[in-house]
Amino acid sequence: MKELKEIPSINNLLESIKLIPEFSIYKRDFLKIWLNEILEKIRAKIKDGYFKNYDRKKFKEYIFSQLSRKIEEIENYGIKRVINGTGVIIHTNLGRSPLNQKLLEKISQTLYSYSNLEFDLKRGKRGHRDNNLSEIIKKLMIVEDALVVNNNAAAVFLILNTFAKGKEVLVSRSELVEIGGSFRIPEIMKESGAVLKEVGTTNKTKVEDYEENISEKTAMILKVHRSNFYISGFTHFPETEELIKVARKHNLIFYEDAGSGLLFKDYLHNNTEEPIISEEIKKGVDIISFSGDKLMGGPQAGIILGKENLLKKLKKNQLMRILRVDKITYFLLSEVLKEYFKDDYPLLFKIISQDYGSLEKRCRKIVRTIKKQFPSIPISIEKSYSMIGGGSTPGELIESPNIVLAVEQPEKIAKKLRENKPPIIVRIEKKAIKIDLRTVFPIEEKELVIGLKNTLE
Repeated sequence: MKELKEIPSINNLLESIKLIPEFSIYKRDFLKIWLNEILEKIRAKIKDGYFKNYDRKKFKEYIFSQLSRKIEEIENYGIKRVINGTGVIIHTNLGRSPLNQKLLEKISQTLYSYSNLEFDLKRGKRGHRDNNLSEIIKKLMIVEDALVVNNNAAAVFLILNTFAKGKEVLVSRSELVEIGGSFRIPEIMKESGAVLKEVGTTNKTKVEDYEENISEKTAMILKVHRSNFYISGFTHFPETEELIKVARKHNLIFYEDAGSGLLFKDYLHNNTEEPIISEEIKKGVDIISFSGDKLMGGPQAGIILGKENLLKKLKKNQLMRILRVDKITYFLLSEVLKEYFKDDYPLLFKIISQDYGSLEKRCRKIVRTIKKQFPSIPISIEKSYSMIGGGSTPGELIESPNIVLAVEQPEKIAKKLRENKPPIIVRIEKKAIKIDLRTVFPIEEKELVIGLKNTLE
């Protein structure tokens, strides 16, 4: 076949690539692999009757277009910014709590070079990576000591492994929760070496249920926050103070897995069912742990607070080397926690506290723009609800206006929006596209409008 003879050689292609900036930045070895893959497919297609009357120039153009696609595919891997139009504020699939842009600008100024991660600047000697951060937490939360691991599941595992390996831990049946990704409290306990002792029933657990199940094998009472579901109706569950009294009476450790990490009550409406970390500490918990990237508004981390003598034992556990976090997480946590000392809200709570009227005004502006260019497309504003999400405040909703596009084939439109640059993530409800601006930053509105226009054309 004459077309086979017209295919440029690998060496010829590599020589041409030297003159093309978008290709020449890539290593020769990888370019050879990609070109060989392209050429192999071309030869197979020629045998199937494709590329009739292609000359060397046409083949080169086609090969380089395919090479561009391969490179674009590689560049598209990894984490990228998306526009969150879902109205789910702490969206587990979209990175949970967003971080303040100023904070991210500050990190580049601090961590582009070396840092004092494990160096004591006062003594001029090796320090501990937890020291700087734990001092901030101790002053903010008025607690004896603090420790950070890579997420709250790791915190639970470390605590159980340190204090209850081979011993019993009392947990209410109503608190044997499953968190995201099928991680279950019973399985985590089993892997840690602790022995689960269930008490009470699904809807009712009493103080007496704990008392009656304590034996010489018991090491701990564990209270787990039901962070992603709620139980209502004929129910009863002991207060934290009641369980602390039982633990003190029997010389047991009382540990609370608080999950979502709401530090202070004035950052969320007062009737929330979320445990308030500062208040739980005042009640006298021995140890409490929670996530950093939920209602605390920081990066992924598991934060452990409690009695100094207990946390010293946690720090000596050999697992700490496995579970510790890196310098970027320490920096971000430190900066987010410093925001709590100031008379201002962290970014997460600014998103939550946006009022309906201001959001509706932003919606109207976008709707007018889209209607002007696409008068035939049914677009409107309707009252809906945002969710805090991320395994926090289950069942609690926030009134929010939504932009509604009553288009045919909404799944197809949603797919096109995801392919936009940056990707736009929306909800599909009742065969319509819904966009909640509570989770769309004002600076992103122009990109949102351009993305909608390009998709609807």
